[in-house]
Amino acid sequence: MKITDELTEVQIKEMEIELLKEKLRYMESKNDKLSEQLRLNGVSRSLPSNYDIGLIGDYGGGNVEWWQDYLREEVARCNNYWVSQLQNED
Repeated sequence: MKITDELTEVQIKEMEIELLKEKLRYMESKNDKLSEQLRLNGVSRSLPSNYDIGLIGDYGGGNVEWWQDYLREEVARCNNYWVSQLQNED
């Protein structure tokens, strides 16, 4: 008898989600332990420099300026987010 005979697809997906959550908790725990070890050894994390999106081509047509602005804004949001996460660890 196969496991799929007894469990619905939804139940299987729910089990997979729980496994992924458990893996995430484990990785977060390892990260916390590593951060603590670094701190105890006097190693401090320096903040990374912001990612520079660089030149964006304007070929392809459409509303290129809108997309360029959108990409720049998203990259800036990502930079701000990761910097705030690193600052909150200290």
